[in-house]
Amino acid sequence: MVERYGGRRLGVFARVRLADLLEAQGKGGLAAEHRLLAWQADPKRGRQVFNKLYLYWQEQGAWYWPLLFPQSLLTDVAVDGVKARALAELRRYDLRSDAGEGEAPVRYRDLIRQLREGGRCLVRGRFAAASEAFSGVLALFGEVSLSDGEVVDYALALALSDMHVPMADGLGDEMRSPGEVWALQAQFRNLQRSALALAAPFLGGEPEALSLYQRLEVARCYRMHAQPREAVQWLEAFCLDEGLSSDSRATCVTLLTDIYTQDLSAPQEAIRVYLACAKLENNPEYTFQAAFQYYNMGAYYDAEQLLRTLQSTSDTRGDTREAEVLYLLALCKMQSGDRTKASSLLDSLVVSYPKHVLAPQALLLLAKQASISGETHGMRGLLERIESEYPDSSACREVSYYLEQLRGSS
Repeated sequence: MVERYGGRRLGVFARVRLADLLEAQGKGGLAAEHRLLAWQADPKRGRQVFNKLYLYWQEQGAWYWPLLFPQSLLTDVAVDGVKARALAELRRYDLRSDAGEGEAPVRYRDLIRQLREGGRCLVRGRFAAASEAFSGVLALFGEVSLSDGEVVDYALALALSDMHVPMADGLGDEMRSPGEVWALQAQFRNLQRSALALAAPFLGGEPEALSLYQRLEVARCYRMHAQPREAVQWLEAFCLDEGLSSDSRATCVTLLTDIYTQDLSAPQEAIRVYLACAKLENNPEYTFQAAFQYYNMGAYYDAEQLLRTLQSTSDTRGDTREAEVLYLLALCKMQSGDRTKASSLLDSLVVSYPKHVLAPQALLLLAKQASISGETHGMRGLLERIESEYPDSSACREVSYYLEQLRGSS
């Protein structure tokens, strides 16, 4: 029944059912094969079959496959290639369907064996043995005929594996000297760099959604290991690719600019990226974010120029983006000392966008302006307006104390 119906719905159901029966008979490899075949035929089965595949891979020491399947893409055709390669490995290594003992099958099995052994050693705290096994894997890349996708899979698995070396091994609590820890950590960093160098040329051949996930994971790995410059190198060219979709670019830009501003303290680089993206897409968000970065840097004139450009070239009227532009313009004017213009901009925001989340904040700034000018009556009226019209806002919570003081003194 399975073979007859192939990928059609009944065939997929039959494969999943057959996998459960095979697993009950202790034939985990065959069960995993049928689950992968069912998943290939019907991507929507991803979440249904993945947990049992995960358990099988863990039992077999194939620790890398769960790393290579993004949870967000389990039902997406973007991982079809990864499924096909996992199935090929299962047949060639676990099920030994290529029973020949020629040089190629033997060397291939050596690579998989050492890859799995390295993972086992990491889990057991045997870091020197893990380093030796992974070094053997890298050496075998040049001796085993692998597809581009297989190179990406196995190289990224090495790069993304958790190779943190603690002072104690966590099992026997055997302490290591700082020198031993640093030496092992240096070996692992070199292994990861070599693995990434192997994977990099072939990432363009993966579907965009999968390639985005891979690049983000590599960048996060570098960031976690305090290597932010390496992280941005992995992201920037991809982020500024003209053929990249808007959604993927936005995701990539978020991490890239976070690294520039938070890790490298280089907001000017984040601005450069935002403006480059604004040229690639008609998306006012990038121009606004560049202006916001200028504001944070204290470059109020530059921020204002971008915001004025945004007002004149983008259709933001009637859009909530216009309220944000008005608010940031007002902040720039306040910092520049032009409080009259700042008040005018804040008034425009409240009148045009009374339901926007920034409206009570604008009223609060106007109240502070009135206080500075000695206009106590006007300040009180603005504070009471916040209390009556925006009772659930953070601005209301902030003004409650001041209103109590004013009412108590009157």
